[in-house]
Amino acid sequence: MLLEMLEALVRRDGGPPGFRGAVAIGVIGHPTRWFVAVAGASITTSVTNEMPEAYDVAVLLSAASTSRMLGLHTESAETETRLVTGDEALLKRFVDRYVRQTNAITLRMQAGAP
Repeated sequence: MLLEMLEALVRRDGGPPGFRGAVAIGVIGHPTRWFVAVAGASITTSVTNEMPEAYDVAVLLSAASTSRMLGLHTESAETETRLVTGDEALLKRFVDRYVRQTNAITLRMQAGAP
């Protein structure tokens, strides 16, 4: 659900990203799913089951940690897996541009989630 919400946020924005690079955010599951945003003069997004071959920064999160980010209850004892590889400054620019000012409730509403 987090990946689709990220995609909805970026698509709704419609403005130029203000940075260049490829951001990949994965959520561990069966299968592991990936949100990919490629930014230049504009930004394109996709959600896929395949880890992208090319990226400037990649983040891999546990399903439990993404549920907690969205303010959803989870009884999982799973640890918060967070693997970041690549250009962390690019990740910060992406988060600042599209996510930082959005709380969990707004994020769910914008994506049309219950």
